[in-house]
Amino acid sequence: MGKPLSKEHRENISKGNKGKRFSDETKEKMSEAKRGKSNNWLGRKHSDESKKKMSEAHTGKPQSEEHRRKNSEVRQGEKNHMWRGGLTSEARKIRTSVAYEEWRKDVFNRDDYTCRECGKRGGNLNAHHVLSFYKYKPLSLNICNGITLCAECHVKYHKEEGYK
Repeated sequence: MGKPLSKEHRENISKGNKGKRFSDETKEKMSEAKRGKSNNWLGRKHSDESKKKMSEAHTGKPQSEEHRRKNSEVRQGEKNHMWRGGLTSEARKIRTSVAYEEWRKDVFNRDDYTCRECGKRGGNLNAHHVLSFYKYKPLSLNICNGITLCAECHVKYHKEEGYK
């Protein structure tokens, strides 16, 4: 960047340019020099104090729906800082899907929110796959492949079957 200018030198430069008009040639030279350098902050970083002030200035200000949608799109998939190459398993995708939630609700409704093992109604219920979720993926969302079990019976069932 060169050596810093003294305050007096900066004032003299400022006074010297006041009221002067630049020639078209000078304007063109300044324009060319500026091209490709649109960001004056290139290579610099804000201090922690500046970041905190900017954060506080924006806190509580509502964002438009369009702005929120664009921010969301910018951070999806490979663009997200937490992206690790599409590691989400197929099973995880199924278990977090709307279709899976519907399957669970359908199983609970069919069984009247009652554990099929002990008859306990309500409480902490699990929709259990009769045929293994992993071995029989095509049947994983079939209501006939599900039964309602309370949490205790579900744990007991898996211990008896040798699952963890």
